[in-house]
Amino acid sequence: MKMNCDDIQILISAYVDNELDLSKCIEVEKHLNECQSCSAVLRDCINLRSALKNKELYYSAPESLTDKLSSSLRISKKPVIWYRKKLFAWNNIALAFSVALIFVLGTLIINNNNTRTSNLDEFILNNHLRSLQYNHLTDVESTDQHTVKPWFDGKLDFSPPVVDLKEDGFPLYGGRIDFIENRPAAVLVYNYKKHIINVFIALEGGHPVPSGISELQGYNIINWNNSGMNFWIISDASLDELKIFSHLFKSAIH
Repeated sequence: MKMNCDDIQILISAYVDNELDLSKCIEVEKHLNECQSCSAVLRDCINLRSALKNKELYYSAPESLTDKLSSSLRISKKPVIWYRKKLFAWNNIALAFSVALIFVLGTLIINNNNTRTSNLDEFILNNHLRSLQYNHLTDVESTDQHTVKPWFDGKLDFSPPVVDLKEDGFPLYGGRIDFIENRPAAVLVYNYKKHIINVFIALEGGHPVPSGISELQGYNIINWNNSGMNFWIISDASLDELKIFSHLFKSAIH
């Protein structure tokens, strides 16, 4: 049974939080592409999430209250004499535990920073595969960059660069709207010898991705940052072929 606007709007919050299964996600995205009303609800939801991250919303307790609470919780610095040795032993254990905990947390933070791009790569791969398997490769199908680029106007809060590399063997196929980290992104689609190349473009939002190359499940990904935008190129074409495409694309937008 096809879902109506009421059904979709109930799911939008879960969709933004990436909590829907693949089939529900596809159904929601299909409806959003056709319904301006629900798309407006989606934008409001995304804007609200961004607004809630504003540091000005957080309140710091005044120093007088902090001092008062600290005083009420302060423990006497004069332990009973016959417990000194035990307290000293427990303090040493607590100190050792604290040092170990700090080390573990530090390691987790470092690992998390190192895997951020990897997690994004997995997200890009999933979106790429989904576009191939569920007939959602393009929202606008055209080999003309002057048709594809204006199509994005009003649908994004930035203007993605669109180039035609047909003369170099990489003809433009079309474009679509996707989402990366809950933010709308542009996707340009190119053909190359029966290979599909997806170019994901999103505003960096204060988190520029470093330049890099990775391989996941037989798909090559090249990513970089330029002019406040993050770029990911993904395809099952060989890495050498994708490097050529990447070089041509970068040269065309500079």
